[in-house]
Amino acid sequence: RRPARRRDQSPESPPRKGPIPIRRH
Repeated sequence: RRPARRRDQSPESPPRKGPIPIRRH
């Protein structure tokens, strides 16, 4: 088993239909 899609299992995963919203102040 390879946890390659671990982001899909994340409940707080951003939409993979675009860029990842990085919160960097």
